[in-house]
Amino acid sequence: MSNQSTTCVGKKESRLHAYAAACGAIVGGANEEEIEKLRKYGHYVGIIQYKDIQIDLEGK
Repeated sequence: MSNQSTTCVGKKESRLHAYAAACGAIVGGANEEEIEKLRKYGHYVGIIQYKDIQIDLEGK
């Protein structure tokens, strides 16, 4: 997989987690500040998840 492809996949992974966290916050009745904090949290969880997948695939 090319570097550009992996970057795109990584962005999609982090966005998926960010949007899921934000949706959960909205459904839970969070205010705008809380939604944004949880969105950022989800973004970072997605980055970690993507890096973990890369490590597994590369066998490092």
